[in-house]
Amino acid sequence: MRSIWKGSISFGLVSIPVRLYAGARRKNIRFNMLHQACHSRIRYRYWCPSCGEEVQRADTVRGYEYEKGRYVVVSDEEFEKLAAEQNRRIQLVDFVRLTEIDPIHYDSSYYVVPGEAGRKPYALLLEAMSDSGRIGIGRFVMRSKPHLVALRPHSRGLLLHTMYYQEEIRSFEAIEQAAGPVDISESEVEPREKEMAVQLIETLSEPFEPASYRNEYRERVLQYIEQKARGRDIKLPEQKPREVIDLMDALQESLQKAERKAE
Repeated sequence: MRSIWKGSISFGLVSIPVRLYAGARRKNIRFNMLHQACHSRIRYRYWCPSCGEEVQRADTVRGYEYEKGRYVVVSDEEFEKLAAEQNRRIQLVDFVRLTEIDPIHYDSSYYVVPGEAGRKPYALLLEAMSDSGRIGIGRFVMRSKPHLVALRPHSRGLLLHTMYYQEEIRSFEAIEQAAGPVDISESEVEPREKEMAVQLIETLSEPFEPASYRNEYRERVLQYIEQKARGRDIKLPEQKPREVIDLMDALQESLQKAERKAE
């Protein structure tokens, strides 16, 4: 496994050489787009409508549209110079409690591994954060993109989460503007309904065990593909609309099923 970034963590005057490794990977099922007539794989090309010709990737540049149809071009060299200081350094600027961060801010996770000369300061930072009950908030640049990050103790080392900046997070009000107002003020909850809902939640409550959750949809699709590749004709289940039932009836039935499962 190759590291995806190499640099250092700095807090105060302490500098720790580190490398980042992806903390997780998606196991999505990837499909290629084919020509329906012959099942040949479709090719995607860069095409310039002004010149009327195909463009090679090496002949492209990065441009920002500041007015309709007008661009400022920024070269890779300019990007490197703009981010020179943060390209190879994760600068920790604050330490906060993990519970202060809303999970909506989290994006991707990376394991942080110390370089040979960085093991002692790495251990120092890990133990100091563990004892203080706080995690580090910092900034760095990876692949020409600036990131806000959270650095925290995890297992036997440090884990780094890239985060969304506040300006990148949509407010609930913005969602309401697109989807319509969400007004539940007139939706009065009956005490008995609430009591049963709480009871159902408690009956279904278990300690979080990540390994107990499987991507059943992925498994089902892979099984279907395998059977279809063998030439077998498989009948897929028909989608039936769910019946709308009384809320109390739904709670009662759900609670009974949960209790039977727990026995």
